Amino acid sequence: IDPRGYRNEVEGRLRKANTVFYKLKTFWRNTGCNNKWKLQVFNACVLSILMYGLEGIVLTQALKQRINYFHTKAVRNILRIPATYMSRISNNKVIEIANNILYGETLPGRYLIASNMVKMRAIGFLGHIAREAQCWTHVANVTVNADLSRYGYDHKRVGRPRFSWLHTTLDKAHRLIHKKAG
Repeated sequence: IDPRGYRNEVEGRLRKANTVFYKLKTFWRNTGCNNKWKLQVFNACVLSILMYGLEGIVLTQALKQRINYFHTKAVRNILRIPATYMSRISNNKVIEIANNILYGETLPGRYLIASNMVKMRAIGFLGHIAREAQCWTHVANVTVNADLSRYGYDHKRVGRPRFSWLHTTLDKAHRLIHKKAG
């Protein structure tokens, strides 16, 4: 990760994914493949480049918007849906259309917008950390216990609470657990 901040890392990922997307421009436009195949290629070739390593990064609201913009713009380009101001089709509707193409009506909500994919991957990464706590005691001591409770410190920091990956991911994981339970 770039020591100057997460923004540079995310921008670099977006540049690399955008380069691959435009190298495949003739595939998106001039092939006889159906949209399902095109979206599968997009997920395998472009989204994998974009998502690589982002599960360990704290995404600010601006970075989430940048990632979501790239994702919906690319899906609109593949499906040949004009921009929102022309077609009046929202970005959420575009993701819903892509979900219907990929998985059909039986699995609504399986295909997520990019920032939500990053959230789910971060929660999975946190689960891997929690399960490896037996042999990685040094990691467990600074992150979480096996029951996803945060490791407690003896002192409280002074000042504004820090925006940390662990805190935001734990909040998302707890919300997901409570949503499934109730």
